[in-house]
Amino acid sequence: MFERRSYTIGGFPAYAQSKLANVLFTFELAHRLEGSPITANALHPGFVATNLGKNNGRLGKLIMSLANKFANNTQAGAQTPIYLASWPDVSGVSGKYFEKCQPAIPDKQANDSELATRLWKLSEEIIA
Repeated sequence: MFERRSYTIGGFPAYAQSKLANVLFTFELAHRLEGSPITANALHPGFVATNLGKNNGRLGKLIMSLANKFANNTQAGAQTPIYLASWPDVSGVSGKYFEKCQPAIPDKQANDSELATRLWKLSEEIIA
C-alpha cells in the first residue's frame, strides 16, 4: 500500500484507498498532538448526494444519479462534522472515528499505527 504509481487499480479501489489514507493520517495526527489542546478525529458522513462521479462519462452520471436518490442530503452529511467541531460532549476527544455523531469502529486497517506512520513519512517526503 502507498506505492508511488498511477491509479491503475480502478476508480472504487482508488477511492477506498484515499478514504483509508484520510483516516490513517488523522489518527497519526492525533497521536502527534497528544498532550496538546488540539484534537483530531476522523468521521464517515454517510452516503451523501454529491457531484462525485458526475465527470465519469455517461455511465458514471447515470449510476450516480440513480444512487443519489438513496443518499442523504448535504445537511444530513454535515451533522457529524458539525457535532465534532462544536459539541461539548467531544471536547478533548481525539484519535477516534465517528459515524452519525457516535463513536464507531473503523476498518481494521485504519488502526494499523505502523501503516499510519509510513503514510505520514511518505507525505513528508512528497512535500519536501
